[in-house]
Amino acid sequence: MKKKKRLAIKLSVVVLVTIGIIFFLYENDIRCVRVGHSSQFSKVQEDSIDIYYSIDTPEDTLGLFLDILRKSISANEAFWEKKMGRATVIYCHNQELYLEYGAENMPAITRLGTHIIVPSTGIDQELLSHELSHTEMFNAIDRSWLIYYQRLPNWFDEGVALQFNNSGIYSVESLADIQRWSIAQLRQIDKARDFYVNDYSELLYHYKVSKVEVEKWLQDKSKADLFLLIDEVKSGMDFYQAYQN
Repeated sequence: MKKKKRLAIKLSVVVLVTIGIIFFLYENDIRCVRVGHSSQFSKVQEDSIDIYYSIDTPEDTLGLFLDILRKSISANEAFWEKKMGRATVIYCHNQELYLEYGAENMPAITRLGTHIIVPSTGIDQELLSHELSHTEMFNAIDRSWLIYYQRLPNWFDEGVALQFNNSGIYSVESLADIQRWSIAQLRQIDKARDFYVNDYSELLYHYKVSKVEVEKWLQDKSKADLFLLIDEVKSGMDFYQAYQN
């Protein structure tokens, strides 16, 4: 009886420690899931997209944000050739609140596949279109975390989203000297830990290579091939086998 009691206590401790670790590591993700319960936000909706904005958002800023977001939604619907799937957009007008949901030094971020967190500095159509593309990719693979985080290369997801970024560092002129990588090289930035490196210049190069690769692939193939590729990966085919078909 004492052994069972000690075992139950040990299991309880393990469970509590595990919950504590999960909360510590994914605290911002948990907040995103529970944003609807926060008194710091108000909500509006655009079709299947839930939009939360912090209550300190000035009326003119909210109007601008919603206008640009609607244009970004329209751009994605044109690219994906269908209405947008489910997504949650969280606008944080002050930086302190943004850091509770987003990530430091990020102009905007997509968490959990469908939660976009935007700071006041992230009200930009190309930026919002990019993040919405991530959510639509997640919806396109039937919201499968296994496919999204394990079988779909990071460079490909970013490369597709970067088709909405065409100015500044992603302009034609800025990408003129970027050479396409071989499949072997692309495999080296499949995973998040290899793609999102700390060195900014290397990270930026990963983004640029990804944009160029997907852009050239779409020129060689077609939008229909993109959708077919996603369907084949969903059905269990290896990504690179489908990509090179």
